[in-house]
Amino acid sequence: WTQGAHLLALGLCLAVLTGLRVSETKVVAAKLIQAGVSVTPGDASVERGNSFVVLARFAGPLPAGVNLVLGATPESSKNISLVKSLDDPVFGGSLPEVTDDFVYHVAYGGQRTRDFKVTVFEHPKLERADAQLTYPAYTGLPEKRIADTKRVSAVEGTTLELSLQLNKPVVSARLVAKDKTVIPLLTDTNRASAVLKQFPLGASQSYELQLVDAEGRTNKVPAQFVFDVLKNRPPELKFAAPRGDQKVSALEEITFQAEAFDDFGLGAYGIAYTPAGKETKFIELGQSAPAKEKRSLNYLLKLEELSAQPEQLISYFIWADDIGPDGKVRRTSSDMYFAEVRPFGEIF
Repeated sequence: WTQGAHLLALGLCLAVLTGLRVSETKVVAAKLIQAGVSVTPGDASVERGNSFVVLARFAGPLPAGVNLVLGATPESSKNISLVKSLDDPVFGGSLPEVTDDFVYHVAYGGQRTRDFKVTVFEHPKLERADAQLTYPAYTGLPEKRIADTKRVSAVEGTTLELSLQLNKPVVSARLVAKDKTVIPLLTDTNRASAVLKQFPLGASQSYELQLVDAEGRTNKVPAQFVFDVLKNRPPELKFAAPRGDQKVSALEEITFQAEAFDDFGLGAYGIAYTPAGKETKFIELGQSAPAKEKRSLNYLLKLEELSAQPEQLISYFIWADDIGPDGKVRRTSSDMYFAEVRPFGEIF
């Protein structure tokens, strides 16, 4: 019985040692697998909307299955099977689009890697731009708001305000012209916006919007702004009759017919003539014509009342007032023409 007990004890000892050796072999194999796995990209930063690819490379024995586990807790986690790449010891998988921050790990053969963190970022960009135009007083035009636009057209002297809505707060925003002129915009680190205040429009120009966020990222595709500035043209004056220089008698009457027009409205307008050796006389024929409205000028000049003498020259032209870009009255004159007084009895 004693020998039998010894043999039984020896058998149990051998069985325990064998079990321990098998368990030790399994633990060693698991440790080899765990120590020989590398995950790419690990911790990462991804632009919002891009895809995300995970690769798990094994240096030792390959597990039967490998899963990509998204989420920090079992309740919120999601498993995606990683696929082996041909004969390479690499398992891979991807997410088609990343929209928010998340954590993930790779699970294999009852083991898992540590948690990796993925953060999502965005480049700054313009979402919407609204324009407010304040026209010069002489135009008589009310303020105008243009929603969602990057092109503005206005007369010179107009004041422009731009309100930009961005996808995120920025630390710097500016408009850069082709000639490298820089217009800084007002920004707020707590708001996704930028503002251009009281900018006077003086000349046509195109600008590129440049944005920089707190991490130093810039907008990948700068928005293009175009400011078309219309010149405040002087009045348009045109003689309908008589046409060109004239040869008249001292008893003749000259009938003047003309037109005046202005893009933002006329002030006073009329005709002027200068007898030889005398001062120019201005005849006012009207006041305050609306914008883009033609006005007719008609006047009868009696040479007999001027006591015109043969071989004298009488010059004449039409004139009109408007408000110039500086806000002051501007007078414009047409080309000057001449009427030559011929002898009364001259025969052609």
